[in-house]
Amino acid sequence: MHLTVQHTRLKIICSITPLLLSLWCNNVNAMASNYLYKRKFVKSQKEKGLCVECSNKVNNSIRCDACNKRRAEKNKVNYNKWKEEGMCCQCGKETVGDKNYCEKHYLMKISYTRLGSQSYWKELKLLIEKQNFKCALTGDEISFEMDIELDHKLPKYRGGTNDLSNVQWVTKEANWFKRALTENELLILCEKILLTLKK
Repeated sequence: MHLTVQHTRLKIICSITPLLLSLWCNNVNAMASNYLYKRKFVKSQKEKGLCVECSNKVNNSIRCDACNKRRAEKNKVNYNKWKEEGMCCQCGKETVGDKNYCEKHYLMKISYTRLGSQSYWKELKLLIEKQNFKCALTGDEISFEMDIELDHKLPKYRGGTNDLSNVQWVTKEANWFKRALTENELLILCEKILLTLKK
């Protein structure tokens, strides 16, 4: 008896699985088709010099001034609403620690302010993983939930660049202590402090 129940369940699962798989594939195809259509439409409107939302004439943009203004007002309302609710002020998702941003938008903000472009946010996430969630200077555990900072190994005003190879995640305290020193200068300073304290 028990075997027939299992056999019946298996038959039902085997008969439903192709249908579900077909529906899922159709949904993925529809989403891809919609995405491609939108890209074509935007490209076409841009070539014609028309707004992608209302088809009014535009100059070197994909939206007219009125549509940009409407979108900016909507974004401002959402920003304030989400911020009051303790959600990411950019997208309304759950925030990281006491920051006003989700992980993605927090990293985009740091990428923009410290490296000059939002586009490095994924690399910054990989960097903390590469550091095994440890401060590059102290070895303390770190996470985006904590007060951590992106440090330039060679400070910018001393010739350092915004390259990813010149940045590292550190604790706020370690970054404050290091300030504009190079890593070698920091090491020499720490050795002097240790020698003085041992006296």
